[in-house]
Amino acid sequence: MTDLISPIMAGAAGVSPQGRMTPVMTPGFGTAPIQGAPDFSALVSQATGQAVQSLRQGEAVTQAAVMGRTGTQEMVEAVMSMETTLRTTLAIRDKCVEAYQEIMRMPV
Repeated sequence: MTDLISPIMAGAAGVSPQGRMTPVMTPGFGTAPIQGAPDFSALVSQATGQAVQSLRQGEAVTQAAVMGRTGTQEMVEAVMSMETTLRTTLAIRDKCVEAYQEIMRMPV
């Protein structure tokens, strides 16, 4: 399980290097924040930057294919990569909106 995520993120998620769940103290509730762990906004910013970069690369390959500088296979691969990136981004957005709506429905 921890092979797929970095040790920092595993620690932040409450998973020990051996794959066992460990208690995590939430910052702001009398504990210190986890040192070296990236904050959520930095992770979202990095993921967004990577998605934009992937879309720009795909667009550049597509334009080059239209001008005859690259082959059809490279263009198809670029379009498929762009489609995957876009679908992933939209799925994440939908989950965030759904979570926000659920929070707004909670009684205070």
